[in-house]
Amino acid sequence: MIRVQVVDAATGLPLPCRVAFRGPEMPPFWGRDAAGQDMAYAGASRLWCDGLWEGAVPVQANTVMVSRPYEYHSCEVELGGGDEDLRLALERVCDLPGQGWYCGDAHQHVVHGEALLQMDLPAAAAVARAEGVDWMVFNQHWTSVPGAAEPGPAELDRLCEGASTHGFLALWGAEYPKHDLGHLVAFPQGTGRQFEDLGGAGAYRIEGDTRTSYCNFESQRALHRCGSAAVYSHPQRELGGTPGRVGNIARELPLDTLVAPWSVEAVDLISDGIDVEVCWNMWFMWLQAGLRVGLCAFNDACYDRAGGKWREPVAYRRTYANPDGDLDAGALTRAVRAGRTFGTTGPLLLFAVDRCGPGHVFDAGGNPRRARLRAWGAPLYSDPARRGAISRLVVFRNGEVHREWEYGPTGRDPVEETWDIDEGDTAWYVARAEGTLDDQLAVTSPIYFAAADYRAPQPYTAQVRATVVDALTGSPLSGSVDLVEYAHDRIDVVEARAFSEGLFQGAVPGDLRLRACVEGYAPQVLSPILHCDALYRDLLGGIRTPDLADPAYYARLRQALDHVELQFEMTRE
Repeated sequence: MIRVQVVDAATGLPLPCRVAFRGPEMPPFWGRDAAGQDMAYAGASRLWCDGLWEGAVPVQANTVMVSRPYEYHSCEVELGGGDEDLRLALERVCDLPGQGWYCGDAHQHVVHGEALLQMDLPAAAAVARAEGVDWMVFNQHWTSVPGAAEPGPAELDRLCEGASTHGFLALWGAEYPKHDLGHLVAFPQGTGRQFEDLGGAGAYRIEGDTRTSYCNFESQRALHRCGSAAVYSHPQRELGGTPGRVGNIARELPLDTLVAPWSVEAVDLISDGIDVEVCWNMWFMWLQAGLRVGLCAFNDACYDRAGGKWREPVAYRRTYANPDGDLDAGALTRAVRAGRTFGTTGPLLLFAVDRCGPGHVFDAGGNPRRARLRAWGAPLYSDPARRGAISRLVVFRNGEVHREWEYGPTGRDPVEETWDIDEGDTAWYVARAEGTLDDQLAVTSPIYFAAADYRAPQPYTAQVRATVVDALTGSPLSGSVDLVEYAHDRIDVVEARAFSEGLFQGAVPGDLRLRACVEGYAPQVLSPILHCDALYRDLLGGIRTPDLADPAYYARLRQALDHVELQFEMTRE
């Protein structure tokens, strides 16, 4: 019988962590679900505990390793072959929470649907705590335990409160919106309602004349009013769909940067590949266009899948957020929206200018400002017995290399570099750290400089030509068109314009809809995107991964927005 107590070396408090027993020819030894099945996620076999583990181990075990990636050094000790009562203390690599930075993930499904394991939210939270994250936003669904009912919002609040501890915040959100136009991850909203009830549901599979009901930015409107926000995840993924209309890809994302730039505040760039060129090129292109978009690193992991082809990367990629104070759901969401983030698969990276970190906006000009870059190596997620160092640091300015440091094949750990930035123009700076081990990468959100002439991008204006006719007779009608901010929860009129003889023509901000109003007829609302086939079916429908970063594709979107044709067929009340 082995008993292992694990504490923080500095505080002496119990420390949630991984526990792994090793030995020659030892079979995998995993933590188990409620049915006794191996929870064989990505990486080496391991168990999880909240600071105390005890039980019998395979006879082949001759060492035990405790680890808590990425902020702690791992510890491995030999076993004597009999009963053991061990007290092990883990030392921090660095104290990022002490400096205001907290790591987690907003795209982790308790249950995706395969239900290969019996899991629920408390069990998933116990794993997440031991994996070393400070917060986790869990996504649907919530239980695969036979006979257990899916919890509603009130019960989810209760479960998250029960799963939260000193040093760990459990929250629930959703992969939402999740439909034909892309998959986003929504942060908590605290209304006691489901996300679809707030922002509306969409059509996941488009066939025939089917159209999804809402643009993603329209759902964002409703989420923002509730203190939530949604972030595009795995934007470049091509999976499923229908012939000519690939699934999972962030179909609407390029369009959103044009017609609703206010809605693109952060993006997950690392979930489907650690260093995907199209993702960096896409992001840098947006930043050069004046958008301010922070970086996230999500996993899209599913706690109910394990073994066989499923190697779920629970808590592998991490988003560090700085809430600028105490960590809670609202502060976390605001930090992500403000770009006070960095993403990592191991290395820890702090970038600051005059003590201000990612998301901060400086006025250009004035005296030079002091830049500081600090980085620490980390244990490998798949095998924390191996620890990486920092092999390379890069700082980009407006997409070009501004500073670069190489530390050779063995690297250096830790690393600190300082220099002066004398910036007189509108610019953005992003830092990147590469580890000496495979797939170890950290990237920060930008620090910005704004010259006096900087203007935030505004919604691209669509040129709309709309006919308004009687649905039965085809006779032209006269009346007015309301330009509306459209959402599931409400419709707000921005402007009303008159039209006559069945024709409306004019410039319309691309994030608005048109509502035709004719006396004696039921009002009708059309979207210049969803109801314009040149956009919805042709350009959005045909998007492929290279288009995400192709300026020519964005130009085609603008051309289509310059020639939007709509037809209102009005029915009598």
